Amino acid sequence: MKFIAHPYDSHRLGDFLLEGLSSAAANFTGAAAFAQRSGVSHLIAAIRTFSQTRPFQLTVGVDLTGTSIEALEMLLEARGASARLFVLHNPAATFHPKIFRFDRGDRWEAYSGSGNLTKGGLFRNYEAGFVAVLDKNSDEDVALNDRLDAEFARWSDTTSAVVRELTPALVRQLADCKLALRERTQSRVRAAARREAGTATGTSPFGTLAVPPPPPAPAPAAPPRVATTTFVMTLQHTDTRRPGSSPEIFVPKTARDLRPDFWGWPDRFVQQGAAMNRYNMPFRFRGRPEPSTMFAYTNRTEFRLRNLAMCSAARIGDIFRVRHDSADPDSVYEVDILRAGSAEHGRELARCTVPAANSTRTYGYY
Repeated sequence: MKFIAHPYDSHRLGDFLLEGLSSAAANFTGAAAFAQRSGVSHLIAAIRTFSQTRPFQLTVGVDLTGTSIEALEMLLEARGASARLFVLHNPAATFHPKIFRFDRGDRWEAYSGSGNLTKGGLFRNYEAGFVAVLDKNSDEDVALNDRLDAEFARWSDTTSAVVRELTPALVRQLADCKLALRERTQSRVRAAARREAGTATGTSPFGTLAVPPPPPAPAPAAPPRVATTTFVMTLQHTDTRRPGSSPEIFVPKTARDLRPDFWGWPDRFVQQGAAMNRYNMPFRFRGRPEPSTMFAYTNRTEFRLRNLAMCSAARIGDIFRVRHDSADPDSVYEVDILRAGSAEHGRELARCTVPAANSTRTYGYY
């Protein structure tokens, strides 16, 4: 057991997290009440590297507007293929834990204390916590770790009314209902509260004592380029071949606008009347060339792909998967339709995390 006290210990919560994320730890699980850009910026590079190949699970709260939109966006930007991110909010009770655990092979190392994912919580504030080392050969320690697992499972259970997976769509929803604010807005809200309290009439009895600064946050870096981007989307009745209807697969415009370079939008489209069209897009379906047209009308909410072979193969509930090198607009779009119930369908369904507006359709990129 090790005690960590901020801000004067040489090894603070931020150091514990950075060291663990840079180690050979098998996985990471954590929960924090609040996250701010000032704290996440110290961890973002390490999170990105760790979560590309190893399980990384984090749940954050949004109570008391303590978590900013910027922090949530940074976590989304940093997540690798093995990351699972969640938000928990229960109006009946504040979500307030700060606990972080690494699996070190023969042991678990877990911090529990007062530090949040903010610069102060990681380095500068007066914070206190313990790091417990749990031996996998100890029945008592295994039982304690099982208790941790039970709570982490509760805090990431999206079947619960109070837990949601962190997605770009959820961030927008949190912003719309004011559960999360931009940091500039947070500052204005605090300033307004101080003005409302009135002018101070007394002199503070406290002086100032210097505290050690945090280490410099790593310079922002672009995420590593992935040669191929993949789009996945669940299919509905309108995407299947229907008598008397044009053979078209419907892609939400919000999905197109999330990664416009993936589709070549709008540079590779030409306007014809009320439509924007891209003719003879180099699609290949099940190994065969299928040049296709994609188009959008200004007064419709969907982006459409017209192709008879794809629509004829589509079934309700299947997954439409498209792979493409966004850095090369002329490269082929490789298309698969994954049948509902197959193992591959199940894996890709987990990546369809963004709900389309006014629809049961979901989609995602990776």
